[in-house]
Amino acid sequence: MDANTSYQTLSSNSIRYMLKFVGEYESVKKGEHAEFIFVKNLFEARGFCSQNFHKFYRRYQASGCNPESLLPQKRGSRGKYLDLPNCDNELVLKVLEYRKSGYNKFIIASALAKDKTIKNPCSASTIYRILSKYGVSKLKPPMREEKRKIVREKAGELLHIDCHYLEKGIVKEFPQKRFYVLGGIDDYSRIVWVEVLESTKAIDATFGMMDIILGLHKKYDIQCKEVMTDNGSEFCGKMESHPYERLLQHFGIKHLRTKPYRPQTNGKIERFWRTFDEEVMEGCEFETLDELKDSILGYIFYYNENRPHQGIDGKTPLEKLTM
Repeated sequence: MDANTSYQTLSSNSIRYMLKFVGEYESVKKGEHAEFIFVKNLFEARGFCSQNFHKFYRRYQASGCNPESLLPQKRGSRGKYLDLPNCDNELVLKVLEYRKSGYNKFIIASALAKDKTIKNPCSASTIYRILSKYGVSKLKPPMREEKRKIVREKAGELLHIDCHYLEKGIVKEFPQKRFYVLGGIDDYSRIVWVEVLESTKAIDATFGMMDIILGLHKKYDIQCKEVMTDNGSEFCGKMESHPYERLLQHFGIKHLRTKPYRPQTNGKIERFWRTFDEEVMEGCEFETLDELKDSILGYIFYYNENRPHQGIDGKTPLEKLTM
């Protein structure tokens, strides 16, 4: 028996079985079945899923009781879904232009809604269909590169935030106390700001973050739009009750989080801490807490305004900021 004959035999057997079950189902509904009163008992006895059966049965009735409709149908997206609605050429060109910059369908939809030159903006699903038709539904390497440039093209677009432990007893005034530093580094310019904390509780991190936001704005005119942190409890919590989240919400700052166990996602601030330990903390002790704070503040100004940075072509962060 060849494969085609075998398939036809299986199909005819399935149709016969389904027609027999349909007959039983209809007789139970009419109250004429010799064994079952309720359809629930029929499904249990025959081992048939009622949900699947009703799907087949509705299709069977809609087809005018065509036995072929009782066979499983092919699954998958239909060609009709990929048919584009009536879209203006101008809209399509705008969508493709935004895509070249690495924007996804949701960002493009939002941008089109704000674009006054577009009379009839479209939904994200329509944008996806446009991108699919023109073969750009997946980001290509040049688009990914352009997307990375966009993130770094302006100071304040993204601030990397992290909390760092200092050695216990580094302040002689408090020999048994451990202090911490909260740092933020600008993704574009590498301008940095650091605040000393007495604990890693959320409330202390919140006040430290406020000082970072205000310090960067007052000294370097950097207006923060997004921050990236790890998933520590000092940074993350319920929007309505967590002080750090409430602070960012108050300033209109978007909160991004790193993937768990992926510190390299926040690599710029992690790399800064290594430099910070080598150039400020290593082998040092401070008589008072104020002395520690003054030393860190002095280093911040040196790092931002005088120290060349390899990651920005040997420029100082201040030079990069003012380019």
